[in-house]
Amino acid sequence: MGEQFAGIKECSDISSSEQDIREIAFNKLDSETQKKVKGTWKNSKISIKAITGGVRLTDESYWGKDAYCVEFILDVNYVPNNIFVFIGMDNHKIIGYGLVD
Repeated sequence: MGEQFAGIKECSDISSSEQDIREIAFNKLDSETQKKVKGTWKNSKISIKAITGGVRLTDESYWGKDAYCVEFILDVNYVPNNIFVFIGMDNHKIIGYGLVD
C-alpha cells in the first residue's frame, strides 16, 4: 500500500488512549474474522493514515481524511494473511478496509 498513505504517523507518536483503538477495531470485526486473528488484539499494529487510495470505504465522506489503521495478522495458510481495518477518528467505527495484494 506504500505510496497511497502519505502522512503516516509512526506508532510511537500515538498516545496510549489511541492504542485502545486496536481493541475497538477487533471487537467490531465479525466473529469469523476474530477467530482467524493470530494472537489477540494486543498483537495488532496501529497507525494513522490519510485515506487517499487503496481503501474500500463504507462512508465516502472520510476520503482524504486521517483515520486509524489497525493491522491484524491472520492465522491462515494463504497470502495475504493480514487485514487492515480503518476506524473513524471521530466516531471509532469501522469506516473501511485496506486492500491487500
